[in-house]
Amino acid sequence: MSHEGRTIPSVDISPMFARYLPMDLSIFSRAIVGWRAFEASLPRQPAPLLIPVVGPALATFLEQVTKVTKITPGPFRILSAELIGYPISALYRFLFPPKPVERDADGNVVAKKSTFWKELYIVAFGTAIALYYCKFDISEFSHSLANTAATWGVLYLGTRAGVNRTYLAVAVWIFQSLHIGWAYAVASIKTSNAYDSNFLTPHCVLYLKLVALAMDYMDGARHKTFKTPAQHHSRPWGHAYKAQDQPIEELPSLFSTLGYVYFWGGFLVGPQFRYQRYKRWLTGELFEQERLAEEAEAKEPDAAALAKSRASRASPWPYTLQCLVLGGAYLAVYQAGNIMGLHFSQIAKLDFPQRFPQLWQRWVFMWFCGKVSLSKFLGTWKLTEGVVALAGLGYDGRRQIPDKVGTVADWSALHNVNPALFETPFSLQDYISSFNINTNLWTREYIYTRVRPVVGDRRIALGSSMLFLALWHGWDAGYFLTFLFEFLDVEAERMLKRHLGDHIWKWINDNSTSTLARFVVFPVYRAGCYVMSSFTLLYALIPFDLLQWDLTMAAWRNLGWVGHWEIAFVFAADGLLNAVGSITKKKPSKIEAKKKDN
Repeated sequence: MSHEGRTIPSVDISPMFARYLPMDLSIFSRAIVGWRAFEASLPRQPAPLLIPVVGPALATFLEQVTKVTKITPGPFRILSAELIGYPISALYRFLFPPKPVERDADGNVVAKKSTFWKELYIVAFGTAIALYYCKFDISEFSHSLANTAATWGVLYLGTRAGVNRTYLAVAVWIFQSLHIGWAYAVASIKTSNAYDSNFLTPHCVLYLKLVALAMDYMDGARHKTFKTPAQHHSRPWGHAYKAQDQPIEELPSLFSTLGYVYFWGGFLVGPQFRYQRYKRWLTGELFEQERLAEEAEAKEPDAAALAKSRASRASPWPYTLQCLVLGGAYLAVYQAGNIMGLHFSQIAKLDFPQRFPQLWQRWVFMWFCGKVSLSKFLGTWKLTEGVVALAGLGYDGRRQIPDKVGTVADWSALHNVNPALFETPFSLQDYISSFNINTNLWTREYIYTRVRPVVGDRRIALGSSMLFLALWHGWDAGYFLTFLFEFLDVEAERMLKRHLGDHIWKWINDNSTSTLARFVVFPVYRAGCYVMSSFTLLYALIPFDLLQWDLTMAAWRNLGWVGHWEIAFVFAADGLLNAVGSITKKKPSKIEAKKKDN
């Protein structure tokens, strides 16, 4: 997430850096001066060819639309860019229909077709969308272009020089982290502590993409012995990360890397996907299940009927329209809630306790504010998911329809949110598994599963993942508070599950438990789990939305610090129960004592 006013001001930021890094900052100062000189040489206005035609008309149109819809210009640029992605994806699908790669009897590819025109289309329209989002400001657009070129250059030159790929991946990590940290630091000088959309919004997505590219290139050197998280962990965390999508043996060209970065369905707000999936999409290897399904259906008794319905069953349009409608509905809820004043900033106001004298009234108001705040993320991701599915990148094989003959194509491989699970969670883990799915997958793959074998402790690995996510979002205190609370809430939930939830669930599923008791207890238990998990999540979301320390403390104070008391109570109860349990285990029973005496 990013903030209003995050541009590059002409001020000395070395004193600001000194607050965080106690070291000689002359190298940073020289780097900043050099970057400013580079930016000064770039045009700050739209490209000359676009000024007389696109500039004035587009500016007038957007101004009128934002006035009517009451949507601020930044979010409206994201929304309009995503909607523009639908016709771009449709045209791409018309020009380059998804066709599975042809193989011979031995499974070898018959003839590799050039993907140049596909990549040219992607780069051309992707950079056009990026320029539109940056208001045709070349200096803002240059951040993504320069970072992509620099990352590719490090990998290319390092490979030519024979440098170990692990060192190259570390170099990319450091370079990308220093750049985005520097950008956040500069942006914090003129921040208004309010969300806005600028070059840092897509740059967060770009950061993860380029780091993943470097890490997968590192793994490509040892892909025969490398085990993916899917092999380490039995629990499915989604469909985006599969074994065949991981290692990169040969470094892709700069042109291919630009297409991977600027793909219009993933540049602004995600979803995250690996280069190998992008490559398999271009070559047609991603659609091999279509060829296998066609061969299998040809052997069925009703092959003629299946052949007639094959095109409709392989179409992404129904799923795309579903994403479009659902995304629009979520964004409508968000906009309506904003108009009604349902946002967390109301809770931090001095008169909030007077408006809602009872604590439970404030908690209910907070719950509605949280649902409204999350709707903007859900709606944005669903709209993007439709663009990705229509382009074909979201293909995930075939699935069987219950009580029907034949299979249908599944286009949800890169879904970033699961609305059904998100709206009816049983636990915080359900929220994590259904919200920002691909970023969670990225963090699990590149942080958690790589840190845990080194430190040997699940909590340290989880804490490292949360710290990374906080730093990735920015340097505002609200991000660190949110992810700290998420870590504590996840641990508290594990304690509750161990001491209470598992016993209740075991009792409900016990054959000796009467049906009437199950009918009464289970709905109450289910409702309690929903209220606790949703309330806990939304309480922790307050600093993420307000960002500032003083506003967050004011809001939590007006809510009676209820989330803090909840965590403190669970941790204290867990410690007490563990202490009693250890004493009980150590203390021998009377029968055992007599046996020892005898």
